[in-house]
Parts: sequence; structure tokens; C-alpha cells
Amino acid sequence: MINQEYVDSFFPDIVGQNKVKRQLAFYINSFQSTQILPHMLVIGGKGSGKTALATLVAKNLRVKELGGKIKPMIKVNCATVRKLDNLIENVFIPYVQDHCTLFFDEAHALDPIAQEALLTALNPDKNMIGYINYKDYVLEFPFKKISFIFATTDPQAMNNPLKDRLRSIQLEPYSQDDLADIIKINLADIDIQDEALSEAAKTCRGNPRASVRMAQENIMQYCAAAKISDFDMDAWSKMSELLGINPLGVGEGELQIMRALDGYEGRSLTALSAATGLEKSAIQNEYETYLLRLGLIEIAAKGRRLTTKGNEYLKKMQDLEK
Repeated sequence: MINQEYVDSFFPDIVGQNKVKRQLAFYINSFQSTQILPHMLVIGGKGSGKTALATLVAKNLRVKELGGKIKPMIKVNCATVRKLDNLIENVFIPYVQDHCTLFFDEAHALDPIAQEALLTALNPDKNMIGYINYKDYVLEFPFKKISFIFATTDPQAMNNPLKDRLRSIQLEPYSQDDLADIIKINLADIDIQDEALSEAAKTCRGNPRASVRMAQENIMQYCAAAKISDFDMDAWSKMSELLGINPLGVGEGELQIMRALDGYEGRSLTALSAATGLEKSAIQNEYETYLLRLGLIEIAAKGRRLTTKGNEYLKKMQDLEK
């Protein structure tokens, strides 16, 4: 039985994601016997910790053939590599001859031909070796030497047969308490009041990377400039006003959309685009998602409109701006 203490030993600095950490600890533990890691696809939003988790998995893959040494992790930026030629010549030929963990970040950015080739590589023979035929090469991928970890923010953009070859690891949403813990961990020598910590966590939009930035780039910098070591609600209010941090982390573009909906029973996407000057695709993909998640707006029969909570939010913003 894998207990929590054993799990945490692999992921000492990762806050939250307990279910995911248990899954990954199980695969790390199995690797110690089999020397084979299941091909993984880590799915989560930007800044959710995909790379951090993949890196910690790789750092715990100890190879018996190498006397218990950890095999190196090769990070592949798929948005840069994209094409099969680049993937083979810049990644596979230089690295697949030795033990390594290949980490494909933003795997959905690989073009269809590259994804198709990976599908072949991940389909092993009875000796657990995959192959890619490329020009004059036959590239071998012995799974006892090569481990594959993929990460993506957009799994729908990936080849379905390729996804079927991978063990999906879906990251969990971060709670406000998780985000508060991340902020607190990253505040060196700063004593933050609980209420201020809670307000700061609410602005991080469910994102651990934003929580780290909140601590290191905002709170610590403010405290250094103000020559204080105690951060309370008064300090939070002053810093928020100075840096333009809105309640709940609502951005200026999102606030613009809410103001354009104020007083309407519903507005079409076209009307909202005309009122704000924002492209319809930007409203759908960049701005309204967070507002919908917070319950500040809704999409009804007559179009997009503010909710009761959204109206209350706008009133609060008006009061803060007086």
C-alpha cells in the first residue's frame, strides 16, 4: 500500500493535486520493478503545474542498468519543433540511443504527420521496442530505456489514436486554500495576515503559477518598497490599488465586457464585440470563460447578460473607484 508520506516524498513542493500525485507515485513505484513507465499525457491549463509534475516524475526514475542513476530528462517544446523532420533530427537522433525521459510540452502543437509517427513509435513489438522508419534510418525506441511524457492544454487538438496510446493524467482544479498555501510558501520572511492571504488567493484565478507571481513579484516587492514585514488588509488594499488588481482577479478586458452588458437583458456576441472593440473570437476564447466560471455573466436566450452576482460585482467596483 502506498501511503501519503511515501507519495509526498516524490512531490515535496507540490501543493494540492493529491489524486494525481498518488497516481504518479504508483507509476514511479512500478518503474522500480519493471523499468518501464507508462506513456503519459498530463492535461491541465497554463500554469497548472504540468511541467513541474513531469520533472519530478523524471527525477525519480532510477535505472538499474546505470547503477541506480536517474536518466536525463529531454524537454521538447512542441510549438517550436512542430514538424517530423525537426523532431527526428533535433530530438530523436541525438538522444534516443541512451536512457532518457522525453517530455513533450504542448504536444498538441505537433503537426499531424509528427503525431502519426509518434503513434508508430509508441506501438511496441513483443520486446517492448517501438520503431519509426525515416529516410535511411530505422529509429528504435526501447521502452526500458526511453520514457515518454506528454503535456497539453488542448487535448482535443491531438490525434485521437495517439491519445489512446497514452495514460491520461488530468490535473485537478486548485482550491483557494491550495493557492493560499502556495502564496505563503513563496513569501520569504513576510508574515501575511489570514484575511489578506485569502483575498490574494481569490485573485489568482485558480492558477498556481499566478500564486507564485503574486507572492514573489507583488507582495514581496511591495513589502520591500514599503519596508514592512507584516502584510495585512491595509497593505493589501494599498497594493491592489497601486497595481490595479481587481477583486477576484478580473482583468480589465473582462471588466470592459461586464460594463458593456450593464443594463441589458441580453446582448449578442456581435453587439458585444461592437461595443467593446474586441474580436468575437477573443471574447469567446480569452475573456468570457473566466466570467462564466465565476458566475458573473451567463449566456441566455437573448444573449450574454450579467447575473445577480455580476451586478453586485460592478456595484462593488463603482464603490472602490469613488
